[in-house]
Amino acid sequence: MLGVSCIEEGLQLRKAGVSLPVLIFGLITGSQDDVDAVFSQNLIPTVADLAPVEALVQGARKWGRPIAVHVKTDTGMGRLGLPPEKTLVIMEHLASLKEIRIAGVYTHFPVSDEPGSPFTTSQIRHFIEFSNRVASLNIEAGVCHLANSGAVINNPESYMDMVRPGILCYGLYPAENMPRKLDVKPAMTLKTAIMFVKRVRKDTGLSYGLTYRPGRDATIATIPVGYADGYSRALSNTAHVLIAGKHYPVVGRICMDQTLVDLGDDAYPVGQEVILFGQGPITAATVASWCGTIPYEVTCDMSRRVPRTYCGNTRDAA
Repeated sequence: MLGVSCIEEGLQLRKAGVSLPVLIFGLITGSQDDVDAVFSQNLIPTVADLAPVEALVQGARKWGRPIAVHVKTDTGMGRLGLPPEKTLVIMEHLASLKEIRIAGVYTHFPVSDEPGSPFTTSQIRHFIEFSNRVASLNIEAGVCHLANSGAVINNPESYMDMVRPGILCYGLYPAENMPRKLDVKPAMTLKTAIMFVKRVRKDTGLSYGLTYRPGRDATIATIPVGYADGYSRALSNTAHVLIAGKHYPVVGRICMDQTLVDLGDDAYPVGQEVILFGQGPITAATVASWCGTIPYEVTCDMSRRVPRTYCGNTRDAA
């Protein structure tokens, strides 16, 4: 099973030929377009309250078959879903409808990246109590799932019927201070190539705002990556890149489409590979630390215009 945020992402997977079950973690509206989309593409919607239920019932009658749903309960995230006792009422109602089949129940953890968190332990306990109550009412709950990446690492007691790794699929840990209990390696590398090289004199102002002036004559390389690609402007005058295994500083303000790199007295030709992050020593987590964010944001910010090449036993795709 794959999980996506919204209908649109599910449709993209179907368009790409993915036939696995697809769960929508976000909520659908009761619009005809949304209902037709989940039925026609065999997507699994999340039900967090009764708002979309009647529309799904009507959709099942229109399409001539019941629809599988997962029910979200809120045990402490404070986002989607109602408290377990109110979710139980929803499940009783859903169980009474022949047009809807409960295929799963889940919740989400806000602090599972903190080892030994009593809050996460409390959430697990509340969910187990809730699922036991559901079973006592002879309601089929389907698969129960709680564990996000943090809980996969820190809370094996939360595994239930399946787990939901997110950032771990990128080979990254949710937080840098987490114990390295799993042998994972970064799966994403962002690379480009030098597009232009020139020598500049000492104290020459570079890029917007002229925020960088080299303290000596230097060779400056321009690479075709900028914040429109998802390479954050917050990395200006802060980040480093790797060229031929050597670190070089990003200098000046990162532009929409281009970034400058100070090569010092080194020389590389146009077309030389430049790694912005990858398996190491500069990873997405390293880049995140430079701009005061989390690796999730670094990996998710890569824009659609950045070509993707899938390596290994897969095919290349842009």
